[in-house]
Amino acid sequence: MIKASIILPTFNRCFYLEKTLTALINQEAPANEYEILVCDNASTDKTKEIVLEKQKQNPHINLRYLYEPIPGSLSARHCGYRKSNTDNILIFIDDDVLPVNNWLSAIIYTFNTNRDVHMLGGPSIPIYEAPRPQWIEYFSTKKDITECCPDLSLLQIQTDNIFEVDPVMIMSLNMSIRKKTFKECGGLHLCVMPKEYQHFQGDGETGLSIKLKDKGYKAFYNPNIEVKHIIPKERLTFNYFDNRYFYQGVCNSYTDIRTKYRLYKSTLNNLSLYRKARHFAGNVKRGIFQEKILEEKYQEMLLRQRFHQCYLAGYNFHQWAVKNNNKLLSWVLKENYFDYKLPDIFND
Repeated sequence: MIKASIILPTFNRCFYLEKTLTALINQEAPANEYEILVCDNASTDKTKEIVLEKQKQNPHINLRYLYEPIPGSLSARHCGYRKSNTDNILIFIDDDVLPVNNWLSAIIYTFNTNRDVHMLGGPSIPIYEAPRPQWIEYFSTKKDITECCPDLSLLQIQTDNIFEVDPVMIMSLNMSIRKKTFKECGGLHLCVMPKEYQHFQGDGETGLSIKLKDKGYKAFYNPNIEVKHIIPKERLTFNYFDNRYFYQGVCNSYTDIRTKYRLYKSTLNNLSLYRKARHFAGNVKRGIFQEKILEEKYQEMLLRQRFHQCYLAGYNFHQWAVKNNNKLLSWVLKENYFDYKLPDIFND
């Protein structure tokens, strides 16, 4: 039995995928200790061809291609979980990250030498494909030895030691978990979804982390489990952050409803607030606030206000959708999504 299954969801990013697969194939760990499961979420580019070519070039590597037609990263990740051939460690990684050469061996060693470890993560260091705008600093946090930018999935803790962290600090682009823990905690929640399915979106790995905390299971940070995260120029724009904050609003609405089983009447019953927030978000996306007109001393304040309005738009969008559809509420409150299929809940 292999020690670890690396689960790699992907959708129409074959250029990045090729680099990620090369980094995984070149890991220092023995080839018979792990498998790589590429979970193709119905790509229309050359994803399959690239995986098959890598298989041909590296017959000693247990590299498998899986096709998952149901949209959303959750379906791809759970596909990998179902098809994995390990009873030990599940390793989730994204198709735009490059793990260092000792990444896999550090993961396996840490789990094998510490029974208290249930979830594991490490540094996510940026590789910017374009110059980073100065305003990105406003959304990066530096406290003590920790530096992070959640909006770009970046994390680095200045330490040489392995130590316990809050599970919510572990992001799905570099997340490992014991398979039995993953099953016991009900797996992941829905995460990135196509826009037309936005109302089905959940809180991704955050939901799993919350369940770990509830059960008292521990998560650890290992500085040797490092990945380089490719940040394309499209993510260094106001428009990307608009969408990112709208998405975060939806996620937080889902979490609030699920963990507290309540709907916030102050937002749900105020349709005008929802419309106002959506109107503001639409205005900023149409360029009413242009980057060039932001004076430096006001830039942070205006950007925080702008992105907060996008967040409110996402939060209220989801709250309003759940308020007006009992089937969607049942969807949010599902025990787990292992049987995940998109329900037709808006056409009854």
